Amino acid sequence: MSEGRRRTRPWGPLRGPSGPARELADLQRAWLDKAGLRVRDLAGALQPEHFTDGRVPARSTVSDRLAGANPRWDFVEAVADVCSRDDAERSRLLDEARPVWERVRATALRRDGRTGQRGERAGQPGRYEDGGVGGARGDEGRPVDCPLDDCRSGGSPDDPSRSAPGGPADEALRAALDRAAEAERARDGAHQLSVLLLTTVGRLEKDLDELRARGGADGVRTEQLRRAHRRLQRSEARRTLLAQELRRVRAERDALRRASLSGPDDRTTGGPVRTTGGEARTDPPDNRPDNRPDKPWGTPGDVRTTPPPDNSPLTAVRALSDARAHGQDTAARHLATTVGRDGNPGFVQRVVALLHADEQPADAERVLTAVARTRPAARVPAVLTALFRAGRPQDASHVHVAVARAESAERVLEVVAALREAGLHSDVYQILMAAGRLRALGDVPPLVRSLESAGRSEDARWLLGFAARERPRTEARALAEILRLAGVPAAADHLLAELRPAITPHPEPTAEEEPPPLPVPTRGLATVIRIDPSPGPRAPILGRRLTDGPYVERVPPPRG
Repeated sequence: MSEGRRRTRPWGPLRGPSGPARELADLQRAWLDKAGLRVRDLAGALQPEHFTDGRVPARSTVSDRLAGANPRWDFVEAVADVCSRDDAERSRLLDEARPVWERVRATALRRDGRTGQRGERAGQPGRYEDGGVGGARGDEGRPVDCPLDDCRSGGSPDDPSRSAPGGPADEALRAALDRAAEAERARDGAHQLSVLLLTTVGRLEKDLDELRARGGADGVRTEQLRRAHRRLQRSEARRTLLAQELRRVRAERDALRRASLSGPDDRTTGGPVRTTGGEARTDPPDNRPDNRPDKPWGTPGDVRTTPPPDNSPLTAVRALSDARAHGQDTAARHLATTVGRDGNPGFVQRVVALLHADEQPADAERVLTAVARTRPAARVPAVLTALFRAGRPQDASHVHVAVARAESAERVLEVVAALREAGLHSDVYQILMAAGRLRALGDVPPLVRSLESAGRSEDARWLLGFAARERPRTEARALAEILRLAGVPAAADHLLAELRPAITPHPEPTAEEEPPPLPVPTRGLATVIRIDPSPGPRAPILGRRLTDGPYVERVPPPRG
């Protein structure tokens, strides 16, 4: 029995009219317990397709049938369909319940002693109009009681013409039962076929959803093809730009070679001009201090760390690419650093532009970082000017950030001084803003002390102001504490003052300073226009009204 296996409350008592009916109800309860379903869940899962009349029974009817009252085979099939996971399990449950159902029908026939008229539903013998298992019906549609022999013979017990047991009536009864069983089997087959068709329909709907999803994926692939086409167009534009640069550089190289045949000159060597160490001079044309003979690139043990002999930007970019291709990353980094440290401003600008066009941003950033940290401070302003003139402010911003994040405070101070001397004050503000926003907290106090020691207190205040505005408030307060611990309390106080919003107090006027109130007019004129909602054009009605009273007169509208 299943009375003790309920999830919420135990099952109620069985109310079936017979032992097989109660056994069938208990079997259905066991299905529900095994599936973990309640009566509410079962009632909510029932569908009109489960029943021959297309009507879903109420929850109270479901409870009654689970108690054994008025058993029906379509209800048993519905419970099996809800409690099963697939068709195989459903068939197994129905095979388990079919012998019990046959005993329910046989018990009803034996108890009532009726011939088992067929109900409204095909394949369910002996049903009343309400769907129960029963016997014969009278002329007015009410059930009548008659002994089994009377029903078989069709007469009263005293009728001598009735058939003896085992006569034609029994044969007709058995034939009717056989036909009913055959109809029941046909109905079961039709129901299984309908379930199979529903499953097929669900599978087809799933296939349609997959096809629609594939259509969406094809749209995504089309968009990817469009993006690839646009990228190909951009690459073609870069290739055209590189080809133009190649032709220009070759022409420049040929001109330099022709000029070198006539005689060396500072303007044709292409080497960077030294600004320190005595009289200005230029490096040799091959830009190699040790004057080693030329060797082909890629020779074992060769580490070319300086620009090629003609000192052209395109050749320098090729040298960087060849170094990367041969796995000589150290040589490539050294060459990029040399270009940024020793190259002329225009040379550095063109190398950076070509590296970006060749999709080598890492080498371009390394060249710009070398400009910011290893190039003589007096030569940094010329590079920034060349970058701005070439329309590359993003590269100039990278130089600003690299200078601001330099570990040495003296380096930042030297570059700031050189920019101030060159009149590039906006670049100074960019460096100070980047330092206030991005410089490590531990590196800010040495920079502030260096600026104040060099007499650049205004730049120090700019730096602290940018730090207060550009950093999060929590980080800015931590920076103020670090400044205080580093022995710069004035800078910490200035930073905290920049954090607090400036509120200008508004003094309240005294009684002597309050202006006299304006006179309030006691009488005035106002034009009031009344609109008549009735159709047709009408002239507006103008009236004269007191500011503190009602209408006093009407004014006719102006003429013309």
